[in-house]
Amino acid sequence: MRKLINITFLLIFILGMIGTFLVYGEASSGHNIRFYFSLVSAIYIPICFIYFFRRIDIFEKEKWTDLILVFLAGCSSVFLLSELILPFRNELFTSLWTDYPTFFDMFFGVAVLEEITKIIPVLIILRRTDVMNEPIDYIIYSSVSALGFVFIENIDYIYMYSESSANIIAVRSFLPSVLHMVTTSILGYGLFLFIVSRKFKYIFWSFLAACLIHTLYNLFGTTLSLIILLVSAGYFSNITRDLLELSPFYDKEKIKNVKSDYRYMFFIIAGVLIMDFIFEISYSGSYDIRQVFYLGAGGYYIFSSFMSGSFGMNKDEPSKNRGDNLHHSQREIINNYYKRINQ
Repeated sequence: MRKLINITFLLIFILGMIGTFLVYGEASSGHNIRFYFSLVSAIYIPICFIYFFRRIDIFEKEKWTDLILVFLAGCSSVFLLSELILPFRNELFTSLWTDYPTFFDMFFGVAVLEEITKIIPVLIILRRTDVMNEPIDYIIYSSVSALGFVFIENIDYIYMYSESSANIIAVRSFLPSVLHMVTTSILGYGLFLFIVSRKFKYIFWSFLAACLIHTLYNLFGTTLSLIILLVSAGYFSNITRDLLELSPFYDKEKIKNVKSDYRYMFFIIAGVLIMDFIFEISYSGSYDIRQVFYLGAGGYYIFSSFMSGSFGMNKDEPSKNRGDNLHHSQREIINNYYKRINQ
């Protein structure tokens, strides 16, 4: 069954990428170069964060093959959404194509559809394999599935807005990429709580929260959207920290080693800014050098809010205080889960 899943997702991915190339890559030699640059720029963030998520799973690292499978599944889900759902969405949620989309259309026509699309690969992996055996795994695989979605979506956006002088590579890397990982991870965490506790409220409220965050981010202007993203990323960070701390494999020495990876965040930001500069100069013909500071600062605050929880506690604390950001009922579910699987 696992081989069949691998082959199916790989075929869908290959066919989808061929279709993407036929749409964007064949127009002319100049457009070919722009397409390839869009492709490279779009894959940069997924590569960086897949490595990051494997790195933070310090107690029981996931296999590269499993992470790549979920990433390809996330890519494939976008192609299936485009072919099977979007034609009907365009007819049902017409305000999405106006300057003032309604909350209803944005919620059901974008957020609900995309959140379901991103979590489907996780459900398939969960159902057909046994790779997700820790609470943190639900966060990791949900994020990697979202990165597959982000990769395909960003190819489209970077290509289309390449001549707009909108710093499209930096904007897509720092904002929507993180948003998609956050919302899908919230849903993935709720999925874990639901599976273990059999309480429907966890999957319901996590799905509702993911869709509301997604909707409000899309509807509001840049400032409010950024605030929503920072708050949501901070919440994601707290969940990640608490799940790492509650693991029975917790080892403060390993946590200290991971803290040194904080500099990795600056590597990601620098790569994004370099690609954004090259792309803007090549296709829009101009670049305001002051943007480097604004974009760099924005990327730092977003990524630090998102990633900081993965570097563990700032100081050694008694084990009874680990995971204290979670509600006591959630801590109880997690602790009981570990007790059951370790029996």
